[in-house]
This record gives sequence, C-alpha cells and structure tokens, in this order.
Amino acid sequence: MRIFAFTDIHERMPLLARIRRIVARERVDVVVCSGDFTIFGRSTQKMLAAMNSLGAPLVLIHGNHEDESEVRSFLPLYPNIHFVHDAPVVLAGYTFLGFGGGGFSHIEPDLVALERRHAAIFNDRTVFLCHAPPYGTALDQVEEGWHTGNKSLVELVRRRKPILVLCGHIHECFHVHDELAGTLMVNPGPDGEILDFDD
Repeated sequence: MRIFAFTDIHERMPLLARIRRIVARERVDVVVCSGDFTIFGRSTQKMLAAMNSLGAPLVLIHGNHEDESEVRSFLPLYPNIHFVHDAPVVLAGYTFLGFGGGGFSHIEPDLVALERRHAAIFNDRTVFLCHAPPYGTALDQVEEGWHTGNKSLVELVRRRKPILVLCGHIHECFHVHDELAGTLMVNPGPDGEILDFDD
C-alpha cells in the first residue's frame, strides 16, 4: 500500500494542486489528512470539494480548526472522502481509524473511550490518525524540553501497536518521524509525504 499523507494545509490550494499531481504520478492508493485543512472553519466545504478530487480515496479527520458536525454535514456530497473520526474504514487491505480535534490536552478521556470501543480492530494493518501528536516524542516538541502532546495517544500506541500513527498540529514538527513500541509515527507536514507498506 502506498499512502500520501499530509496535515495542517490551512486552505493552501496550490499545495492541494501539487498533491493531486503527486497522487497521479506516484500511483498512490490512499491519501490521508490529519486535520486542520481550514483556517478556523472558514472554507470547510470548498476544501472538502477540492480534497474529494485528489485522485485517490481520502481518509480524513478534523483538526482543532474544524467543527466535527459541520464536516459531517457535508460528507454526503463527497463520496471519495472517508471521515474516520471514531469510524473505522478498510481501504487497500488496511484499517484506518482516527481521533480528530483537540490538540491541547495531555489526557483525552474521549480518546481512551474510542480505543476501548474499537479495541478489536487494532492489528499490524491498522493506521491510526490523531490531530494531536504523542506526548514525549520527537513529534510534540515545540522547543527543547517543551512537550505538548497527548499521553492518551501514547498509551494507545503501547497497548494496540498500530503499524502507523499520522498526526499534525505542531507546525514545528513537520516531517518529523519517531517510533514507539514498534509503531512508526509521522507528522507529514502540509506538503506531505509518501509512505509505503508491503502487502
């Protein structure tokens, strides 16, 4: 499976045009966005429409800039978008599940509850999306020694061991990779990254 992942694009349409070209050229199976595709929800429908036509199925969660209910209200118009906040979907033989929004709390009781609800779906072919990064890793360090991420996500990774975690939110950590308990964790940045997994 070939993923093209991006995050925190914040309405930059030229970047979406570039992503569309990459998806076509590199034969991407699934495109993934880890939230903050708008600027405080200003152009939600416009951005969804643009992401719907990237040339591959799009897996999406909302970030702290989007309203979950507003995103959901537009989804019937965009059949190529799979909104995986608390709603797993299987694409290209992998299960995608996410937890959107937030990004400002070390502990997320709603994420803990989501993990319990979906415990049975986690295996070595599960990709987990979270707008917030995992606490105490290279992906949540705003500056040396200042960690801003989510401890609930760290515990999920340790217990469930998904093959990949894709996050965003911390702009200082774009294109940073880390690993925890055998799980690759990536903040792919707004210009995105290709990630390959053997079938």
